[in-house]
Amino acid sequence: LRRLERGTDEARPVALSLFDYTTLGLEPWRQRGYECHAYDIKHPAGDTVTANGLHLHGVDLRSDEALASIVEAHKGRVAFAMGYPPCTDLSRAGARYWKQKAQINPTFQEEASKWIKRVEMLMVILVGKNKFHLIEL
Repeated sequence: LRRLERGTDEARPVALSLFDYTTLGLEPWRQRGYECHAYDIKHPAGDTVTANGLHLHGVDLRSDEALASIVEAHKGRVAFAMGYPPCTDLSRAGARYWKQKAQINPTFQEEASKWIKRVEMLMVILVGKNKFHLIEL
């Protein structure tokens, strides 16, 4: 990461994090002058800027409208994007609940896989195909 000169928010590149309540992954980017945005359903509804300058967006990322608004707000300015989509439907951490979840929704794992693919598509749109983005499961 390179340190950026201070400028207006419109001039600063964006570091973006999806499904991110803690915002810890954005901290190195914020410290180097990037405009940082974290989207998660657990953030306060709407848009909030913290005392240290992080932009928090309380939004349900499962809606097409929410994803489209993120693209509209940030396309062309995102230097780095990361996402932490809910993974307990696919990872070992949630394996003990799979039988119960399958009884409720037999396609829960296929749906979880589709969300991961949608998050990656969003990141490619925002960052570009040949730039770096991260999805953690």
